[in-house]
Amino acid sequence: MKNTSLIEVLRVLTPEETQKLHHFLRCKAFNNNRRVVQLFDFVCQYAPDYEHDDLCDENAFRYINPDAKSDAIAFITKLRNRLLELVEDFIGIFFRASGNRVNDSDLLAFCNERKLDKSYQRIHKRSTKALQNTTVHDEWYYFEQFQCAKAHTEYLSWVEDKQHPDHAFPQMLKVFDTYYIVNKLYFFWHCLNLQQITQVRFELPLIEELLDHIVQQDYLQEPVIQIWYDLVLLLRSPKDEMLYQKTKANYARYAKLLRTADRTANYTLIENIASSIFDYRQLRQELFDLYKLKMADPDGIAYFKNGYMQPTSFSNMVAVALALNEIAWAAALVQSHKGRLVPNNPNSQPTYELSKALVLLAQKNYDESLSIAYSINTTNVMIKISRYRCLIKVYYEMLQQATNNKTALRLLDSLNNEINNFSVFLTTNKDKLSASILQQNRNFNNWVNKLHKGIRADIVALEQKIADPHELIVDRFWLLARIKECLSV
Repeated sequence: MKNTSLIEVLRVLTPEETQKLHHFLRCKAFNNNRRVVQLFDFVCQYAPDYEHDDLCDENAFRYINPDAKSDAIAFITKLRNRLLELVEDFIGIFFRASGNRVNDSDLLAFCNERKLDKSYQRIHKRSTKALQNTTVHDEWYYFEQFQCAKAHTEYLSWVEDKQHPDHAFPQMLKVFDTYYIVNKLYFFWHCLNLQQITQVRFELPLIEELLDHIVQQDYLQEPVIQIWYDLVLLLRSPKDEMLYQKTKANYARYAKLLRTADRTANYTLIENIASSIFDYRQLRQELFDLYKLKMADPDGIAYFKNGYMQPTSFSNMVAVALALNEIAWAAALVQSHKGRLVPNNPNSQPTYELSKALVLLAQKNYDESLSIAYSINTTNVMIKISRYRCLIKVYYEMLQQATNNKTALRLLDSLNNEINNFSVFLTTNKDKLSASILQQNRNFNNWVNKLHKGIRADIVALEQKIADPHELIVDRFWLLARIKECLSV
């Protein structure tokens, strides 16, 4: 036992530090294994040099279990390793210099200060392996890399390793530069994003120099630097489609290295920029790709911490999927999210029901779609507007598929009734709506009227208007699909 890492560490503690460790081990917040305390009490009998011949595993075993007959070596080895872990926790807590975490870098610094060669090599090996297996590369990860590199440089200096005459100093500087660059890029990203949100401009000193330095010194080989570098460039040139595609691709490839909060923020940024680059013909596919990326995230960035989704996000995903005729994907989303929209939001349940009705409409399950749409109970004007359009679309499609005159007349009456009801509703609530939303929905009513009347010249003119990418059109893709059906007859 005298040559173990445990004794090496205990030997360099001062009497005051040993007394603090004594109290630490007896604190149930840190340790509730009484046999660990017994082993510590046994070892402390041989302080401060811990050189007596009686300091051995067999005597320690008899001290703790005087009547036991099990394997002393295996028992004491396991107990000694646990005591060493607790001693390292103690050192990390009482000697740390890097914030609230108990880090291996603090233990390495302690080993360097107290000249603990064996303990240093063991912790350095463990720390290197832990950093290699770290999945999230945030600022702590790079700071810990720097701290460990710095500790290793200090270690090489006092062991006088002739194979490393520079004591790995250049490597330490490289790691420090990486830590600095990641943090600086994160800072620039935050500032540029804030500028875009607030429309307030301010100077960012050294940004050009840093971006040039990253390229010249080949720091883009580091995936996290590549992500933040791309995002900073994209924020500076938000209309650059090639840069957008590159940023999106690297985000999809490396986003797992970012913290959940950073992935969420960057996903939102990419989605917003996509909306400013593409017109309606390309945007729906871009958004659908991004929605699939968001839903596949292992930490659920589509949800709050409690596992719920915002109703607006949910309805947007369903609408985009249906516009692309991705009915199966939309149906699966609706099926898996019953009860998963924010429970304290009054719009959650009506939004879910409306989304389900729209999926049933796309599946041509008209009766059930009508039943759900009519049952929606809400005070939200925008949800009511979407509900009216859903009813009108259902009746229009049923009318087109009617096989006899009696059924067609009944459906035509229902369609006209809903169109009239919607028109009255829009007029009654016009003060609650923006001019653009009011006009778009009135247009929808008028255009459905033109569609079911079937005058070809009117429908051709309508197609040209609705297909204009500069026009704001509500339910554009449903209208275009119905126009295509009319013109193909």
